[in-house]
Amino acid sequence: MSRFRAVQGDQAAVGLEELGRAYFEFSQEFPAEYRVMFGRKKDFGEYPHLVEASGEAFFMLLCSVQALMPVGATQTQAVPNALLTWSMIHGYANLMQLGAFQFIDASVVPTPEGMAKSLAAAIGS
Repeated sequence: MSRFRAVQGDQAAVGLEELGRAYFEFSQEFPAEYRVMFGRKKDFGEYPHLVEASGEAFFMLLCSVQALMPVGATQTQAVPNALLTWSMIHGYANLMQLGAFQFIDASVVPTPEGMAKSLAAAIGS
């Protein structure tokens, strides 16, 4: 965890943008695996490697969000912002998979990086 926590300020914001882009790209490139990892139902033990990867991805997100918060913020304090960030990027990825933005002018649909940048600014303020 220390390698994530060591990144502060603008570097942490860039890290969150990169993580958002990676989440989104994975969701588009591997939609079935993405649904298993992040759309869990009661019984997901059939795919333990994907469940483990899902947990690791959320932990990376949590550490990135914590790094944006004031120095001394705990992981527990970072959880609400991490869940907000997670919900937004996953909602965006799911809507893209469903084609929900097809009737919206592409110039106003945010990129995953743009969403992450906005969230990073809100978390860090």
